Amino acid sequence: MSKSKLIKKLAQLYGIKLEYFDISGKLQEVSVENCLKFLELFNINTSSEITLKKEINKIELDKWQKILPPVLVLKHNDIPLIKFRIPEKKLNQSFRWVFTEENGQNHSGELIPAELTITSYRHFKDYGTFYEFELPLPIETECGYHDLEIYFENKKISQMKLIVTPEKCYLPESFNKNKKIWGPKIRFNTIRNKTNLRTADANDLKYLIKFISRYKAGIIGIGAINQVMDDESGEIDFNLPSSRNLINTLYLNVETIISFIGDKSVQVKILSDEFQQSYKKLKESESVDFQDIYDLKYKILKIIYFAFRENHINNKTSKAWEFYNYIKFRGKNFRKLALFEALREHLINEDAKFRNWENWPESYKNPDSETVISFENSNKELLEFYMFLQWRADMQLAEAGLLSFHRKLDVGIFTELPLYIEKNGADAWAYQEFYNFNAYLKKQDEFDKENFKSVYPEIPKKLKNYAYEPIIDILRINMKHSGAIKISDLSFFEHRKWFVKDNNDEYSFIVKYPFEDIIGIIALESQRNRCIIVTDDSSCNIPKIVQTMLRFNILKESDFNFEEINSNEQMQTFITSLKTLKVPESEKTKTQGYKIAKIPCATYRIQFNKNFTFKDAIKIVPYLKNLGISHCYASPLLKARSDSTHGYDIVDHNSFNQEIGMKEDFYEFIDVLHNHNMGLILDIVPNHMGIGNDNIWWMDVLENGQSSSYASYFDIDWHPPKKELQGKVLIPVLGDHYGNILSNGELKLNFNIKSGKINLSYYEHKFPINPSSYPIILEYRLDVLASRIGRGNNDFLEYQSIITEFKNLPVYNALEITKVRERIREKEIAYSRLGNLCRSNSLICDFIRENLNDFEVRDNDEVTCNRLHQLLEEQAYRLAYWRVSVDEINYRRFFDVNDLAGLCIENPAVFASTHNFILDLIEQKAVDGLRIDHPDGLLDPTNYFLKLQQESAKRLGIEFDVTNDKLLSDKNLPIYIIVEKILAPFEKIPTNWAIHEIGRAHV
Repeated sequence: MSKSKLIKKLAQLYGIKLEYFDISGKLQEVSVENCLKFLELFNINTSSEITLKKEINKIELDKWQKILPPVLVLKHNDIPLIKFRIPEKKLNQSFRWVFTEENGQNHSGELIPAELTITSYRHFKDYGTFYEFELPLPIETECGYHDLEIYFENKKISQMKLIVTPEKCYLPESFNKNKKIWGPKIRFNTIRNKTNLRTADANDLKYLIKFISRYKAGIIGIGAINQVMDDESGEIDFNLPSSRNLINTLYLNVETIISFIGDKSVQVKILSDEFQQSYKKLKESESVDFQDIYDLKYKILKIIYFAFRENHINNKTSKAWEFYNYIKFRGKNFRKLALFEALREHLINEDAKFRNWENWPESYKNPDSETVISFENSNKELLEFYMFLQWRADMQLAEAGLLSFHRKLDVGIFTELPLYIEKNGADAWAYQEFYNFNAYLKKQDEFDKENFKSVYPEIPKKLKNYAYEPIIDILRINMKHSGAIKISDLSFFEHRKWFVKDNNDEYSFIVKYPFEDIIGIIALESQRNRCIIVTDDSSCNIPKIVQTMLRFNILKESDFNFEEINSNEQMQTFITSLKTLKVPESEKTKTQGYKIAKIPCATYRIQFNKNFTFKDAIKIVPYLKNLGISHCYASPLLKARSDSTHGYDIVDHNSFNQEIGMKEDFYEFIDVLHNHNMGLILDIVPNHMGIGNDNIWWMDVLENGQSSSYASYFDIDWHPPKKELQGKVLIPVLGDHYGNILSNGELKLNFNIKSGKINLSYYEHKFPINPSSYPIILEYRLDVLASRIGRGNNDFLEYQSIITEFKNLPVYNALEITKVRERIREKEIAYSRLGNLCRSNSLICDFIRENLNDFEVRDNDEVTCNRLHQLLEEQAYRLAYWRVSVDEINYRRFFDVNDLAGLCIENPAVFASTHNFILDLIEQKAVDGLRIDHPDGLLDPTNYFLKLQQESAKRLGIEFDVTNDKLLSDKNLPIYIIVEKILAPFEKIPTNWAIHEIGRAHV
């Protein structure tokens, strides 16, 4: 092969299109010179035929040495045929494949390559011959992200991601192109609100959603939602994000976050002269300086953040727990992006030239450098500040998205997915391996068509090597709260024009991208997020794109009827024009909701359970209306224990009981009530929770004792008189005395390979095992494991390291905040390591299960009895005969019901964790009043009712001063509340309870 052909072949392997059609439709062939320039972008040695052949051979060898490709994207219902490559010497060896579905279900099988049909082979000098087979997986794969692993001699030797995609993108069945959905399309950075900070924010979005929903609008466009940054000149380009994985924190509503934190001292600090002067400057300025707005807003947000640390993180409240859960959910890439923001702030404080990371000191340019890692470790609070902002931005956008759903907008929020990123932004720094910094793309300025900005191109091969993870992350964060998303140019995923300058000459290249794979993933995320995909009408000039749009249900922007709003004047005109429309009374009722403050005329109680659901209730609403019923009075609707017939054994205060129906069913029920001019009174249970396997909080307490994040949630006496119960919870569930149950072998240990956790079971009851006690099991017969796999084996060393990590965990009765955090963090890491190790090495998994078998008591065996008993002595709970509960139980119950544990509702964290969901329903005007079940057990019912009224008032925007006695009469209370209380003949209801009525049950 000639040198010119070798150059073209190598360039093609790196992604260049050797032939393409120009604008006039004429076929163009790429020259050898252009191919050489393209290869220089990758620093390829093209000096001779020998070096070219070596480079081609290197690429081919790399492909053939990979047993599995990094990723395979299939359409649903396609037969999964996996390319499987091995060297000749292993043709007759036995391999094991393990296929793990996204839902955790495992499939496995054995294969011997020599028994399969060879589809191709390749010989390499010095490396021998490699063969390729097609491995058919006998599995019906559902849409999603699955994993395939290949094992040889119990060692994982290769793995790949199998992505199964749907045939089409999401499109509601009710969507009708002939009846265009309409709504405003707003540029938020051009709208000025009435606050001193001058910019529109998340609350303005919520206001607009409420407003347009009254006039049958079905969509609201808000442009891109991504984080932007200032350049060297201090200018901000809102169409060129710093990161497509972060949300623009400029649109955060400060007052909402202050309310969320619940610290009035923050408002006092903001009223200081320093801030007021800055406010005044912004307010009086003729122009809007976004950088000044950012700077002031960030100063305020830092005050709020440190109040959050003081009030919530330091006190381990539920909000702190939610924050750290969010960080964990977003993963390591999210942390890296926040780290960029923190680093940039730190370096700009030293020198303004560091606005661009390319100007940073060399040691800071690499995200994985020792300097950056050291900075991360020593600046935790600054790093978490930027993650805190993203958390709140995400939540505020979520509230707007949920509101659009409740207000019955056909589509809801319509956002735009930016195709380009700022070359000095967070994405370019954090994901350097994905970009070619020697080339550039040209992004046309939206307003100045003659002006272009240079941005870095992504390397197609890198996307595949990382199983499209960067694209998936971007799609998820942008689709998450949107009903529709616009991808302006679909051909961007098929090819891109790369540019490079050489002296005064500019060269361009058409580079191919894996179009079908990416469109399939877009369809998958579209279906999962129920998000319509839209593109620019200009994309419809390209035949291939038109065919793709038809195949995948992708819409044009002209399929909607948008009212463009780019200024305050246009916004005012739009609002005025809508207000002149006469809205039918039925529509007002449907969209604006029912007046909550109204006292019910007549109520009808509905006992919900799996035999009478929201859908059943919907059917009887017209009948109840004809009876003269003003309000349905519902039994508790929150998640209760499985098969609960009454709902008073709640196990999760933040979700609906799915046996009754999904949230969509609930809101449909509410809409039907409102359409009949009726409302809902909801029964809630603040005094206690159902405990057991379904209750995550309770199981965490059993696992971690006083070190649990939820130890203070339950009314537990950790220091009872009985010595052996010190620091433990008595669990009276056994059907006989503990010794009898133990010796009968009724207590069994189980290991979950997926979670890496060990638990104890007693029939239907499950109990977690204190992770600090895992070494008792894991170290048992350790010499046996060493003899099986070898003491020098890497997996054996990892196993020993995991044992050490469990041993080093702080004890379950540790109370020091740093120790508690350490335990919470490190135990999860240890579980994950143990699960990963067992999934990759079945010998270790089998060894652990053998050990558990040896801890099982058989035939009253004294040795195994003592072995299991010693393990149980290390737990944060003590199992006991149910009859001893009257004398020894050390947690407060509901009456004498052992599986209903009392809550410390006087704890602000507990109040928030158990009432936020209900308060959301009040704010949404889905609930008109509350019936409080048995407040007798509350430590301070007077203050509980005041707080409940006060928090309801905040959500409803009602002024309510709990210190004003005049406002505590029935007529002035913000929310209708009644209580059920058992009254003795001599007992009276306290007059200072902020309630309306009492449902009395006399004894």
